[in-house]
Amino acid sequence: MSKHWKRAGGSSRAAGLTATAAMLVALVVAVFGLSASAGASTTGRAASAPLKVAFLYENATNDLGWDTAMYEGQQGVVAKFGSKISVTDKVVPDGPEDVTAVKSLVAAGYKLIFLTAFNQQLYVNPAKFPGVHIVQAEYVGILDKKMPSNTSTYFTVDADGFYLAGMAAASVTKTGQVGIICGEPISDNLAESNGFALGAQAVNPAIKVRFTCTNNWDSVSIAQNAARGLINAGAGAIAFLTTGAGPGQVAAEKGIPWIGYQTQQKAVGAKSYLAGVLWNLKPLFLKDTQQALSGTWMSHTDYVSMTEGTTSFDESGALWKEVPAKVKAEIAAKQKLFESGKATPFSGPLYAQSGKLISKTGYALDSTQVTDMNFLVKGVIGTIPKG
Repeated sequence: MSKHWKRAGGSSRAAGLTATAAMLVALVVAVFGLSASAGASTTGRAASAPLKVAFLYENATNDLGWDTAMYEGQQGVVAKFGSKISVTDKVVPDGPEDVTAVKSLVAAGYKLIFLTAFNQQLYVNPAKFPGVHIVQAEYVGILDKKMPSNTSTYFTVDADGFYLAGMAAASVTKTGQVGIICGEPISDNLAESNGFALGAQAVNPAIKVRFTCTNNWDSVSIAQNAARGLINAGAGAIAFLTTGAGPGQVAAEKGIPWIGYQTQQKAVGAKSYLAGVLWNLKPLFLKDTQQALSGTWMSHTDYVSMTEGTTSFDESGALWKEVPAKVKAEIAAKQKLFESGKATPFSGPLYAQSGKLISKTGYALDSTQVTDMNFLVKGVIGTIPKG
């Protein structure tokens, strides 16, 4: 599925020209007034030499999840910049092979490298590759406490999208219950799960929200078993935070409404697809590439969120028609507030599952509190795994 652009091959120009060639060159210069510097870029990179850009993935780019969403961002870069760049991509399982792959790319002249998996930072320290722009997904400084000046990052912040998903799910469930599958019990997934629960409770305060955690991002079978468990326990609509569309397939087989995630997945079970929380990495990847091309690249942090326009709520599901008009209007209004940054899923009064008051009326969790979230909200059925 990779698209590769290779620089045209050829040996370097010979030191001396033949008499005939020299005369031709002189004639062209005399007639057209060309200077020896014509064609050179303002950044010192020859116009004929495209910027070499690489993308490193941990799973196949057709996984219909995280890696597909990242690959769609890569395709946006290719479509936008064409022959100005030379692109390659590699799938490298998490481990020491990550740094081996980066060393190989750097040696081959790649100047912009996208590390699309969180765990790649366990092995690759961008500070070891000065002069190369590295974009690391969700950089937290595991190997280097301070983000190096040659590094940029982006974080997924989509609890707001799952709040809307919870509203939709609560409005169509026929059991009075909904469920969500967490991948790993990290703050991101807990925020998304809590956002889903709070959205569902906004539509039906008495709804039961079931939560389960797989402790695994990538296993399709584990995620599917989790979906079966939720449905067997009574969930009448499900969402999931694992990669790929496995839980959606299970929901479709059982005729249960489901929420897609990261990339468009409805084809795996279109009849019971309700909605989706979708990513658009193109603006972020285009930004880094444009800056690298223009010589204006600077270290920065971006977000995959509704506020930045890089997360969207997909209402194209076949079951969207089942959402009551009143709830659709409430979803639309809440979405506008999320997009404008005027609202958050975590406004008070907010209680933890234990009943502890987290945020009182008139107050909301700030970004640091969301980033450090380690609890489930009141009304959620399930526990956070230990360790």
